[in-house]
Amino acid sequence: MSQHSVEKSKALVVPLLPLRDIVIFPHRVVPLFIGRDRSIRAIESAMEKDRKILFALQKDAKVNDPKEGEIYPIGTLGTAIQCLKLPDGTVKVLVEGERRGGILRFIPNEPFYQVEVAEVETPYQMTLELEALMRSVRKTFETYGKLNQRITPEMMASMKGINDPNRLADTMVVHLGLKLEDKQRLLEIRSPERRLEELYKLLQLEIEILQVEQKIRARVKKQMEKAQKEYYLSEQMRAIQKELGEKDDVATEMKELEFRIRKKRMSKEATQKVEKEFKKLKLIPPMSAEATVVRNYIDWFLSLPWGHGTKDKLDLKRAEEILDEEVIRIVGYTEPEKIQIAQKFLVPKQMKANGLTQENIHFSDGALRKLIQSYTRESGVRNLEREIASICRKVAKKVLREGKNVSVKVTSEGVQKFLGVPKFRYGKGEDQDQVGLANGLAWTEVGGELLITEVTIMPGKGNLIITGKLGDVMQESAHAAMSYVRSRANRFGLEKNFYQKLGTHIHIPEGAIPKDGPSAGITMATAITSALLKIPVRSDLAMTGEITLRGRVLPVGGLKEKILATHRAGIKTVLIPKDNEKDLKEIPPKILKSVELVRVEHMDEVLRRALVLDAPEHFLVPKVEELPTPQMEITTGMMA
Repeated sequence: MSQHSVEKSKALVVPLLPLRDIVIFPHRVVPLFIGRDRSIRAIESAMEKDRKILFALQKDAKVNDPKEGEIYPIGTLGTAIQCLKLPDGTVKVLVEGERRGGILRFIPNEPFYQVEVAEVETPYQMTLELEALMRSVRKTFETYGKLNQRITPEMMASMKGINDPNRLADTMVVHLGLKLEDKQRLLEIRSPERRLEELYKLLQLEIEILQVEQKIRARVKKQMEKAQKEYYLSEQMRAIQKELGEKDDVATEMKELEFRIRKKRMSKEATQKVEKEFKKLKLIPPMSAEATVVRNYIDWFLSLPWGHGTKDKLDLKRAEEILDEEVIRIVGYTEPEKIQIAQKFLVPKQMKANGLTQENIHFSDGALRKLIQSYTRESGVRNLEREIASICRKVAKKVLREGKNVSVKVTSEGVQKFLGVPKFRYGKGEDQDQVGLANGLAWTEVGGELLITEVTIMPGKGNLIITGKLGDVMQESAHAAMSYVRSRANRFGLEKNFYQKLGTHIHIPEGAIPKDGPSAGITMATAITSALLKIPVRSDLAMTGEITLRGRVLPVGGLKEKILATHRAGIKTVLIPKDNEKDLKEIPPKILKSVELVRVEHMDEVLRRALVLDAPEHFLVPKVEELPTPQMEITTGMMA
């Protein structure tokens, strides 16, 4: 035991109590339950004499009768305060740790463990360094206590009253969730300075662990709250559907779909996949986007010609004729096309499926337009057919109740009575001319959309804020638009460095929907100019086109869908790039007659048309001496 520098003159002979799963520190009172015979006899011997006993941790808790080398040589010398024998033969003893003790040698003794032990505490002097170390440990323990609910305010307050470094470390360590090996290591450190330093490191580690646990709990709680919210909203939706009579429709649709799945003779793998998707569909709220995707997937599977075959036709000339007449690139049906498809095919199909006649039900074009605009959002007509089927089922139910003479005319005003609150809304133009607000146009997979662009000017330092979940290309268009406006500062009557005192905020509403593409350049330039000059923009006008730094208007894609969106929104005038003139042949003549299309080549033309001006023909018209010399032109973005 020379490593512990124990003075043999201070040695005591006391019983030894090996501990399995606890390290007893000085200044702590601990209850123990003892079941091993040798340990019970050691306690009894101590109680008969001066009650002194050494508590030492054994290295392997599984060993029932540890030998000399299987017990740690450093333990805690303490007192057995109270002993109580229990009916099952075990003993409950209350003990108090007093000071560290090092085993000098084991004394042969058959009834119980007996050792010669000496105190191993190291004297200390209170220095500034030790004082600072104690203060750091206390502060770190406070942080630990705030993260650990088991640490009470009383425990943290008691630490402030302990001025002895040995006692502070020994009292604090019992409140940490440390491994037995770490506790034993702290017990064996004789120097209070080194012990506090080690305790500080362990505290920091425990704090990091608790912080990670806290983040995990918060994340799990958020996920649970989200799941509960979705469940609550789903239940609300079911209640609403029940009140509106929609729940029966959903149930009927599901039964019909299940019947189709059972009737269809598919391969084993396909059947398993469809049945799996059908189970998923039954758990998803009917109005969710995911339900539409899963339903379309199942419908596609069922539409395949399982078990059917056709003879090959190898007539290339005939195939060429068919391809040149019937195969057309369609990005999606237009609204008028959908109405025609519904009147000529979808409505008759569902009337027949539900046993209805032309006397029982009639859909007006306005009703079908309402279904397309407010209850579906798709490039095809699959969901439109489902909504028509839902109305037909309700009318069929009415016929069964009231008789064959029932006659229902479905109008745009009456659609909501059958289908409830509209699921979608289509963009509508503003009623009044406003400053800093311009109507742009966007192409989406389900058709054209009105893209209202807002700009506001505020005090700032030349910063440009762009919001509305815009993609990289659209953000580049915004910067190009701002550069064009700055290059025209003199013409607009603005100071050369006007932008250095202002902040410009460009926003395109419905921020949850991602937007990108190069076709909003002239719209943003118009809105910025309007906001700076405080001149309103015409509300009955929309526009689409990319802009270069010099103001030239470049062509864009999706013109047909965009023009249809303006027609739907009631807008009568549309500014389009002159280079897009070749695309006008794709637009139905009926639509072209109802909308004035203005071809523009430069941004100056756009402003003359879009802004509410007293004399637009004189706006931004340069004098002869102001005409610019030819320069290389730089563009941003790519043609849509």
